[in-house]
Amino acid sequence: MHSSLFRIGFILLLLFAPDALAAKKSKPKTFGELLQVSTQVKPRKAHRLIRKFIKRQGHPLVEKTQAVFLFEHKAGTERPRLLHDNNAFGALYGKDDPAIGQMTRISQTTWYYATVPLLEDARLVYEFAVGEKRLTDPHNPATVQVFGNTLSSFTMPQFKERFSKEEQARTQPGRIETQKIKRNGKEEEIFVYVPRAFDEDRDRAFPVMYINDGSLFLDEGNLKQTLDAMMYHSQCDPFFVVLSNPTNRREEYRGSSKYRNWYVYDLFSFIDRTYNTLDGPEHRVILGGSRGALMALDAMLNYPNRVANVAALTPALSPTKFMRNFKRKSKPGIKVFVGLANLDAYWLKDGRELAKVLRTKRLAHKTAEFQDGHHVHAWVDMVPSAAAYFFPFTPR
Repeated sequence: MHSSLFRIGFILLLLFAPDALAAKKSKPKTFGELLQVSTQVKPRKAHRLIRKFIKRQGHPLVEKTQAVFLFEHKAGTERPRLLHDNNAFGALYGKDDPAIGQMTRISQTTWYYATVPLLEDARLVYEFAVGEKRLTDPHNPATVQVFGNTLSSFTMPQFKERFSKEEQARTQPGRIETQKIKRNGKEEEIFVYVPRAFDEDRDRAFPVMYINDGSLFLDEGNLKQTLDAMMYHSQCDPFFVVLSNPTNRREEYRGSSKYRNWYVYDLFSFIDRTYNTLDGPEHRVILGGSRGALMALDAMLNYPNRVANVAALTPALSPTKFMRNFKRKSKPGIKVFVGLANLDAYWLKDGRELAKVLRTKRLAHKTAEFQDGHHVHAWVDMVPSAAAYFFPFTPR
């Protein structure tokens, strides 16, 4: 009897020894340990270990200079994908490539993972894809709006907001005014940020920054809080900000002469009549992101007597003929701020080419690099650097 019980116990020990040994590592400290343990236990136990690991460590996981993303997918045979700026959201060559961003299955579980190398001050905007379906991260509540889409957002430990919540709260806010201006025979709204300094000294004239895709900057990017903070904390001299929107972005931001003429004559003149502005092209800046940067550069190239300054943030210049024209026609007297997002897999090359031409031609410029992607939240973070370049703070 005792011999039989001994044999049964020995058999059970052999059966459950792997789980017993793995239990010693039931609280893996690193993702590598989690992977190792997950291969040594049954799928159900591995599933529990992964869930506990996420709850304990947070998600995405940060290990030195990489982030680890986990995603559970139970149904079907199609592997989930991790899409983000650094892989052009799966469309590196202009159309969706299902091979881009594929995640790796963890042993025999329903969990998949992907790693992304990131510097310690980077921000990554991302989503998961299963077939045609796009999903935010169920384990990360941080989301942002990007061109009307809700995406997950993740920052590495050394990433710093340009202004803390305390700094944003401790300001003397300016105000947003709505104006109406005619274009194409119709009235359309534009928005004007009036700095607090204007109300304190109405005899003082101010320079003007014109921002393309204005509603995007205001609504998705919370631009006003950044403007209030950077002027209050003396990062630049105060200035008016004019925020306009295209009717047809694809056409008007790709070299439309009709839109360009309205912009540099009708819009500029309307603002100069309505507000106490400093006159002259050297006191005007057009700031734009992506195709908005292309429109800004195109306006300056064709009308340097109307605007001499451009902030080109993650400029999307190809496949147009702009760079060929810029190399040939650009002349001294202009100033360009180039904001580069190093995680922008699709458009980074355009920004680098622009910066190279500016250096080669010895045109006044400044290039600033950010560990970020191609979206309005990155552009808003670049605004203070651009403003300090064009309108440096001068004590009064």
